[in-house]
Amino acid sequence: MRVALLLLAASGCAYLKPAHAPLTTAHVVSGEGACLVVLLPGVGDSPERFAAHGFLDALSNDAAHCDVLVADSHFGHYRAGAITNRLAALLEPRRAQYRAIWLVGVSLGGYGAMLTAREHPQLIDGVVLISPFLGVPRAVAPVAREIEAAGGLSHYHPRPTTLSRPERHFVEVAPLWAWLAEHARDPAAGPRVVLAYGHDDAFAWKHRLLASSPSVSSISAPGAHDWTTFAALFRQVLVRTPWIEPKRET
Repeated sequence: MRVALLLLAASGCAYLKPAHAPLTTAHVVSGEGACLVVLLPGVGDSPERFAAHGFLDALSNDAAHCDVLVADSHFGHYRAGAITNRLAALLEPRRAQYRAIWLVGVSLGGYGAMLTAREHPQLIDGVVLISPFLGVPRAVAPVAREIEAAGGLSHYHPRPTTLSRPERHFVEVAPLWAWLAEHARDPAAGPRVVLAYGHDDAFAWKHRLLASSPSVSSISAPGAHDWTTFAALFRQVLVRTPWIEPKRET
């Protein structure tokens, strides 16, 4: 595999980038072109973190049939509720090129992967959620109680609801969890979901709630909410083939 690192044209804090800024790719890994993996960083993380922590090397070794893009998705896209449209614009012209497209998101990037899978399932075959953000705790806590009272995610049937405004997605989490519940009952309702998280992550209680879904392939290991843990989890995910296996021709 040939790895070409493309330098970002702009610098500065990811929190301060405007929402209207296009979603660009910071790294490109050219593989055999059968599938595409798009890596999504966490809040405030530069795309270079993936290279620094061995994600690109691991993909080069264990997923040689895939091309890889590292997206410069930043908090401005999320703050404005624009992340799904930005990712869709990145994926739409590439959909016909690949037999499989997977989003791999770390922390906030995992949240963006889920939102995009919910809104644009036709563009994505699967998501890998590494210690994903799942909504602010005060918003998730009552939903968690409802899920537990229902007997688990696959038995959770919330009332249909929509966001009052796109940027309210952090605190109006019912639509996301309703989609996860639908996916728990019928995996064909959306892309495949792989979850990986650390036992000592402050958000592990939310991860365990998602891991209880019968349609989610989950991995957990010692570790907290940090890049050392993220990298170790990703290496475990990579050996769980065929998570990025190309679709067979019908």
